[in-house]
Amino acid sequence: MDEDKTSPIAGEEAKKVPAEPYELKTEEDKKEEVKQDVKKMTDKIVNHTHCQMCAKAIPAEDRFCSDACKDNHQMMVKKRKKSTYMFLGIMVVLFLFMLFGTKILSFLGGGQ
Repeated sequence: MDEDKTSPIAGEEAKKVPAEPYELKTEEDKKEEVKQDVKKMTDKIVNHTHCQMCAKAIPAEDRFCSDACKDNHQMMVKKRKKSTYMFLGIMVVLFLFMLFGTKILSFLGGGQ
């Protein structure tokens, strides 16, 4: 029982391999091919932008796809501003307490 060990590819798999050897592409050829692919893709894409809330594609002159997204964005901005001001206020209070805390505590403690 001799097995054929001459080729790891046998049967139908051998038919899939092209008869001609692959061409080795230079870096410049590869770059040119990518440029052509990008040009083909950009020719198909219409000038657009994306909704700032849900990222749907919309016409370039719009910022939001619907009034609901616009309202949600405005509420998010208000919440973010409020939390930023609260954080800054707490930081100022903590800084003042660190700066003048011992004097305030000694004053409230009755001069001990």
